[in-house]
Amino acid sequence: MKPEPSLPLFARGGEADLYRLDAHRLLRVPRSGHADFSIETALFPQLAAHRIPVPTLYGVTTYHGRPAQIMERIDGPSALSELIRNPLRLAGFMRSFCALHEKILSIPGPANLPSLREQLYALKEQPEKLPEKDLPSILRLFDTLPEGNRVCHGDFHPGNLLTCRGQTYVIDWGAAHTGDPLSDVAHTFLLLSLIPRTPGQRWFAWRRLQILGWCMAKCYRRHMKKHLGFSRREFRSWCAVMALYRLYHGLPSEQKARKKTVTKACARLTKE
Repeated sequence: MKPEPSLPLFARGGEADLYRLDAHRLLRVPRSGHADFSIETALFPQLAAHRIPVPTLYGVTTYHGRPAQIMERIDGPSALSELIRNPLRLAGFMRSFCALHEKILSIPGPANLPSLREQLYALKEQPEKLPEKDLPSILRLFDTLPEGNRVCHGDFHPGNLLTCRGQTYVIDWGAAHTGDPLSDVAHTFLLLSLIPRTPGQRWFAWRRLQILGWCMAKCYRRHMKKHLGFSRREFRSWCAVMALYRLYHGLPSEQKARKKTVTKACARLTKE
């Protein structure tokens, strides 16, 4: 039996590698070796109905024993790379970035999309990343917050927006779920305010991204508060909950910071 040929690496994301199949298609291979591509299958028709541009999905396969997704190749830069080249465009970009996120968060989630509640309560089966008392404390806080049934991208940030032929595409929907819109807003704020270091990224480039990310985070929170309306307490509560989510679902390089956020939130809850 001939060994499976290796494909040229196209790009590396936070959780998956992209390989070039041909001029029009890519192979998306999650590095964890585990993937549930049913999320995109369930969600993409709903997104298309609301005119959210996403890459075309052609099917699933395996690559060196790992599950893989065959998808349309979008030949264009990410919004993040464009901002790095021209940070003076930040204010204008953030207006369109927030408008797009608001549009996604207005879409009712399909019934077969997993909920944030399901994902968070599944963490009870793996409590080892937190002190014994902290996980129940955050879950009790979560129970006081609205459940919601809107589409949440689960990883919405400028690196997941690609521009091609004047059209902005939203990619990387593998973590999508239903939930309260403010949960996804808090999640994006966390991603922007503390950008995790991706595998192979140079330290200086990462530090430059962190500075840009913090500027984006402040601008993003201001815009979303103006349009959605939320209190400081609501936002802070959702940030604590989504820091827990990132602790379990984020990159290794961010776990220390996320754990610190969760532990501080639990200490504050104890005093209140």
